[in-house]
Amino acid sequence: MASGAPVQVRRVPLSLNALESTQDFIQVGLIFMSLVWNPFVTSIANEAGKDTYKKIREWLELLARKASDLRNPVLQIESYHKGCQLLFFIRGGDRNLNETAAKDISEAANQAERIVNHFLENGGIRVLAFEYDRKSKAWRPSYAKNTEGALLTDDRKLIVVGNLP
Repeated sequence: MASGAPVQVRRVPLSLNALESTQDFIQVGLIFMSLVWNPFVTSIANEAGKDTYKKIREWLELLARKASDLRNPVLQIESYHKGCQLLFFIRGGDRNLNETAAKDISEAANQAERIVNHFLENGGIRVLAFEYDRKSKAWRPSYAKNTEGALLTDDRKLIVVGNLP
């Protein structure tokens, strides 16, 4: 899975304390800018930065396609922005949907940025999770955890905040 990655990959064993797993779980950590940065509209981007961004995005799409071959796969892309842990989940074995989800992750990352910024003005959040919705073929916020540890599971409110200018 990690072959061809444009950045250093470190494998960390995960223990789910089960004799036999019913799902294959892949967890990937990436810097936030690799998820939201659009080098084609950033005038100060240098060629090396554009190339790295492109390679990370291509590798992420390849990883999503490869994950489709696993047993009931869950791909978690993790990042951090302004002290908030961002989680992006792609579930299931449909190769086309997984590839589309990976291609569209910038949309979710941009929404996540708006949500984090909104909540920074209102106490802050520590965790924000998004999931690719297979029916609507779009990224949707799933839940958030505020700085006191309370969960916000009203995805409609998160969607509204994520769509604010």
